[in-house]
Amino acid sequence: MDQQAAHDNVLRSRLAEVEELRARALSEAIGKSNISVNDAAVIIARKCRAGRPHRIVAGVCGFPASGKTTMAKWVVGQLNEHYGPGYAAHLPMDGFHYRNSRLERDGLDGIKGDISTYDVNGLVEKLSEVRRHGHSTILAPDYVREMHEVRESAIEIPASTRAVVVEGIYIGYTDKGGAWSKVRTLLDVLFYLNIGADVCVERIIARNRAVGRGEEMIKRKLWNDFYFMKRAINVLREADYIVYPSAGEDH
Repeated sequence: MDQQAAHDNVLRSRLAEVEELRARALSEAIGKSNISVNDAAVIIARKCRAGRPHRIVAGVCGFPASGKTTMAKWVVGQLNEHYGPGYAAHLPMDGFHYRNSRLERDGLDGIKGDISTYDVNGLVEKLSEVRRHGHSTILAPDYVREMHEVRESAIEIPASTRAVVVEGIYIGYTDKGGAWSKVRTLLDVLFYLNIGADVCVERIIARNRAVGRGEEMIKRKLWNDFYFMKRAINVLREADYIVYPSAGEDH
């Protein structure tokens, strides 16, 4: 068996494993509502209108390359279109990656994207600030993919913002009383974007090829992403809603 055939066999095996875990988690998701991306904006708007004393914080979680960022930006765009500019803001979890220098120092640069490569305490502090200072302008970090690095204070959440949509693989993950569990307590609603692992793998490969990465690097990233997918399945159990893209939506 040549190397490519061996790689393809491993890929099929890992896909099957992840899909089996996802199917099991979905079968156990009794009582969770299945909604479309369109419904998510409506649900967030209703929570904003409920007169809560703090900004609404909505979470979007799911597999790597499932379309979380696309969904979050679309929902924010819909809310701003209906209620005015600045009504909603997007906050990506990737802005809370540790800097590359720290990842290299700690030997974590080869698994960037793993839950251990995020500053979860910084994320908790920022989400707390977003909620606590509901009528203040908040600055937050962003992740610049072209640089593969965090940029501090790159996102401005205006004082007028009533809803913040935070998205990432581990948004909603619980770790038995640890810092990630605190993130879940700061979310007013959590959406799990349900996209098959096969679709995500195709997107991961295409993205990496588009930036000129070689096949060996892509393989290493794929194996990392399969591990991240398994952890994301655990988040599904914490979600309030399971989101299925409607026909014609590319999320």
